[in-house]
Amino acid sequence: MTKAIDLDPDLAVVDFAMPSLNGLQIGEKILSVYPGLPVVLHTVHLFPAMKDEARKVGIREVVGKEVTAERLLDVIETLLTGNRNGTASTPRDRAEKPDVDTDNGKDTPSGLN
Repeated sequence: MTKAIDLDPDLAVVDFAMPSLNGLQIGEKILSVYPGLPVVLHTVHLFPAMKDEARKVGIREVVGKEVTAERLLDVIETLLTGNRNGTASTPRDRAEKPDVDTDNGKDTPSGLN
C-alpha cells in the first residue's frame, strides 16, 4: 500500500489474490487516498458478483487473467487517455498526498492501517 503513496501513480493494477488483503480491499484503500485514480482489478475470479463488488468500492475495470496482455494494455490505455488511440487526456481528481507516519517504524500512511 505504501508504494501507491510513494510512487504517486496515474493508475493502479491490483490482483484479487494477495497475501494479506484482497484486491478489493487494497483498491478501496488506494481510492481513499486518491479518489479519482483509475484502478484495475486483475483476477482469475472473474464473475458478475466480483465485478459488482469491485464497482461498489470504486474500481473502474475488472479484467480476467485469461485475456491477452494486449487486452489488458488496451484497458489501461483507455483509462489513462479516455480513448483507445491515446489522443485525449482526462485529468484525474486526486486528494492531496497524505502525510506518511514514520514514527511507528512501518512507514504507513496515516489512517491506512
